[in-house]
Amino acid sequence: MTAGVIGVRGGSGLAALRSAVRRLRRSSPAAPAPAPSPQHPLRVSDVMQRAGLASLPAADDGYRTACPVCADVQSLAQASVEPASTGITAYRCRNGCTQLAVTGYPQSVPDCAGWQVAVGEFVITSLVPAGLQFTSGKPEA
Repeated sequence: MTAGVIGVRGGSGLAALRSAVRRLRRSSPAAPAPAPSPQHPLRVSDVMQRAGLASLPAADDGYRTACPVCADVQSLAQASVEPASTGITAYRCRNGCTQLAVTGYPQSVPDCAGWQVAVGEFVITSLVPAGLQFTSGKPEA
């Protein structure tokens, strides 16, 4: 954001200040529109794309993990997605065992024993010891 200086020439008081503010507003470029709020479910691939990380997989099938309960290795595209009312999205093992990962705003995502990484304005938390591995992003056969 560019800071401006308001100069009040001649006279004093509120009228001169208002006039200076009007001049500053006319000469200042319009502020950019805020980024639209994400739609839930907020997928890991959406977080990466919104952060501008084009080198990472653009779809959830490019992120793999292993369920600590059933040991099933699966992509996040295979896991079930559970949007939560608190502004987070949780990935659950495709067999229903446990939650594998959570995405959302930092203040919405609970602290946990897994790892957590800030990506742009969001946080991705892995709830399993295996973490998340990035693959080629090509769909599985």
